[in-house]
Amino acid sequence: SDSESEDVDGHVLACVTGFVISPPTSASKAFARFVVSVASSQNTAPDISASPPRSVLRRHGDFKVFHKQLTRELKPNQARELPLLPPTSFFSSLDEGYLNRKVQLLNGYITALSEKPEVQRASAWANFLTDKEPSTLE
Repeated sequence: SDSESEDVDGHVLACVTGFVISPPTSASKAFARFVVSVASSQNTAPDISASPPRSVLRRHGDFKVFHKQLTRELKPNQARELPLLPPTSFFSSLDEGYLNRKVQLLNGYITALSEKPEVQRASAWANFLTDKEPSTLE
């Protein structure tokens, strides 16, 4: 079967475009979240109802959890071919230069993933790109 070549219905494109630093609160220290922009590209005639680009905020830890879930969901031979998740620094740095570099690395990771049809079909991918944070759902 040539399932590799067939195009995924409603291919979802994602890229990491920047970061947001959340100020410290009484409950937590300041931390950075990365802005993941999501757009779907229908390869058929453009559909008016196609979702407009949107973005979700994800911490590095969220990427880690997602990578684990994705690895579990795919077949072992597919999981072995996944790009490696860029490591985080041992001490969480809020330095702008460091974070900009991290944005580039995470963007490379997400872009490489979005080109894989088996990733596009994974529920972990869909969940990671959907804003399901309790704080944003009233």
